[in-house]
Amino acid sequence: MRAAIKSWFLWHRKTQLEDYAGLLLAIDAEVPADTSAERVCHWWSAVRVRIDRSATEAVPAITDIARSLKPAQIEHIEQKYAKTEAEFRDEFMQPDPERRRAEAESGGSGELLERLRAVDAAAAERLSPADTKRIIRAMEVFETTGRPISSFHEDDRRRRENTQWKLFGLEYSTEALAVRINERVDAMVREGLEQEVRALKERGLSRDSQAGRALGYSEMLACLDGECSLDEAVEAIKLNTRRFAKRQRTWFRADSRIAWIAAEGKSPDAIAEEILECLRG
Repeated sequence: MRAAIKSWFLWHRKTQLEDYAGLLLAIDAEVPADTSAERVCHWWSAVRVRIDRSATEAVPAITDIARSLKPAQIEHIEQKYAKTEAEFRDEFMQPDPERRRAEAESGGSGELLERLRAVDAAAAERLSPADTKRIIRAMEVFETTGRPISSFHEDDRRRRENTQWKLFGLEYSTEALAVRINERVDAMVREGLEQEVRALKERGLSRDSQAGRALGYSEMLACLDGECSLDEAVEAIKLNTRRFAKRQRTWFRADSRIAWIAAEGKSPDAIAEEILECLRG
């Protein structure tokens, strides 16, 4: 068993750690800021790909080890991870955002904003009672971490000031981007999007929740509720994603710090080399 574990960790260190480090740096840059369900789904998808890759590499050794385990050992492992899961849920999945959302609806966002002001005056100063989602998000951060969200924003500002960095954007034509979006949605459906949303719906996901309003989930929930066919849901996902991409392009175009790279028709290696040339220059 020790040899198998050592072999897996050796493979992981040599082939995976650098990729994980890059991913974590990218996520870390976004964590202090306000986020959206779409961004959470994006990062979770990126993490899941890496988890699946590591799990696949471990399967042969795990299979051999599992065959050698005695019933008492299996029971011990189950109990251990049941405890770990319970501790994780208690530590990281509380407090309940639905409770705060209900408080905002019953007492008004203004009341919730005043509660935020008592623990994070800097964040409250930038918000108005109409910014319900951001107020709830700021309260979630404080109640979960014990730190005001404005302190994370300040940490991020200082880190950016003390770091030399450049922003690059990959530019595609509207037509090419539409093709890529359509292909990506088709791939998500082939890989089980409907089954994924059905399982989440059985666990309580609804279109009233933040996650249920995410691109892909909202349209598929409408399909599962009988409001449209699967084909209609898929076409709606494509259309709404293209609209979302258009808004994102407008948003990023306004950022003068971004150097745009014409990526259409180029391989990832060619794009990477062009970015490196920009950095060298």
